[in-house]
Amino acid sequence: MLSPEHNLTADISQESAPEPSSRNKNPALRRPPARFEADFYYFGLAPQSQHPRLIYRTGKPMKPSPDPDNIYYRRRKQVCGVFGHALNTVWDSVGPQIRDVLTSQSIPWTTIDGVRFLTEGQYIGYDTLGPVVIWIGIRPPGSLEWAEAALVTEKILRILEDVNVDDVDVEFRESSYRALSGPGVATLLPPESGITSAFHVREPLTTALGVPIAASDGERAGTLGLYIADGDQLLGLTSGHVVGASTDDSDTAAIEILGADGFGRLLSTTQKTIQTNSDQAASYRYQVGRLQRELADSDATAAEKERRVRSDRYQVESAEEVIAELGELLTALKQDWSEPSQRIIGSIAHAAPLAFRDDYIEDWAILKLDKAKFGELCGNKMSLANAYAVSDPGAFRRKLDTVQYRTTRFRWSSCDVLHLTGILSEDLIRFPDMRDTSNNPANIFLKNGGGTGLTLGRSTGIESYVRDPVSGRISRAWPVFNYETDVFAGPGDSGAVVADYLGRICGIIQGGCVARDKETVHTTYVTPMCWLWSKIKEHFPNARLYDIEPV
Repeated sequence: MLSPEHNLTADISQESAPEPSSRNKNPALRRPPARFEADFYYFGLAPQSQHPRLIYRTGKPMKPSPDPDNIYYRRRKQVCGVFGHALNTVWDSVGPQIRDVLTSQSIPWTTIDGVRFLTEGQYIGYDTLGPVVIWIGIRPPGSLEWAEAALVTEKILRILEDVNVDDVDVEFRESSYRALSGPGVATLLPPESGITSAFHVREPLTTALGVPIAASDGERAGTLGLYIADGDQLLGLTSGHVVGASTDDSDTAAIEILGADGFGRLLSTTQKTIQTNSDQAASYRYQVGRLQRELADSDATAAEKERRVRSDRYQVESAEEVIAELGELLTALKQDWSEPSQRIIGSIAHAAPLAFRDDYIEDWAILKLDKAKFGELCGNKMSLANAYAVSDPGAFRRKLDTVQYRTTRFRWSSCDVLHLTGILSEDLIRFPDMRDTSNNPANIFLKNGGGTGLTLGRSTGIESYVRDPVSGRISRAWPVFNYETDVFAGPGDSGAVVADYLGRICGIIQGGCVARDKETVHTTYVTPMCWLWSKIKEHFPNARLYDIEPV
């Protein structure tokens, strides 16, 4: 069973250990993966079996499954970062060579990542950390045969051998890159102070980071990532493709909160939650009445009778509280937010068109926000309230407890928000000052997006290469991988800010990789804020992050 507390320095088991470097020198020895291996080698990287399919890999052959259809024989994997390895030190030189080899050989690649895989053992505590892997995404389906992958792998391994790196494997998976925009006078609410009964329903209408937004044409949806101050103006940052970026700064298209589809979903969710709690309240009222009748003629003391009905009475009161709170929200939605004009919160101030540059993906937009719409603006704070909305809220805390800064672990504030404190440098992304439970470098990031809400993800010290599926242009981005099987991001999360638990901003979400015709993202790509901020300052020289010390 995979555990976030697993010692990532554990010895690699014989089953997953890399072979000697001589394994890389004879392509005739290569074989395609068996069907079971191709289908389930990456099992666990995404929920509901939406993991990518293996095309080809180096390393020791996988043991054949005695029963390919039995889920018991499928070993879950999760992606881990690469820090302190020889590949980290030479990546700036070998990464471009690998990129160029793949391109020159007409390989239909989409992304290039540097990762390691933690594989679930048969027994608890016997998980194994595999070798460093150059993980190559290939446009699915069937656009690359295993034999072609084997031949280009030999070229990649020779590049590595030239710099004395001979303990790295190469793996090809079916994977598509795509932007993570979604399909497409009241004031916003302050974020929750503590946990209330309806926080997960009302959160999209709060001013905490993660406000879901959409272009006025309704074709795209994403997330308002950060608040920026420029003199007395309130600005917002998001991804350019969310608002339909144009080179024409005269484009002042309106931006809505939620958009028509998002508003419809929120209205439906509110109504369904009210009905569910109404049904629950009726059920518990019946329970209270039944218990009171049963206890009326019993010998139980008054205190015992009260104890027996207290729990059910509390459930009735809790459900009634939700009904009252959401009833007010439902009225406000119908009166103050139903018309598109009522949902407009700003317009485009500047949009940088999508560009796959040599350095990083440039795809951002600055919005001029209507300050009147934001009422009690809480600033650049990420709401953590939805950590309680998941089926196992304790798991969220346990995952955060697997990393620490010096001797300090994450501490929940009394109001359950994470106040952003500044921008994480590129050096600290490559060489993190966070440590896991085994005192190894680690990066765990949080985001609260308009699509998938509050999530955690792992990063690595090796930046990725990303290829635009339309133009074929190549750029770089920092990858964030799913933590266990929980997705880090999905459609509607483009523009969301990514930060560590100290509140240091890593960057904003641009896109992600999905397997075959699936929709679930297994790798998310981020444009680093340390690079993006300089681009923003070129157009807004007096800009500063709202409620954060100038950077």
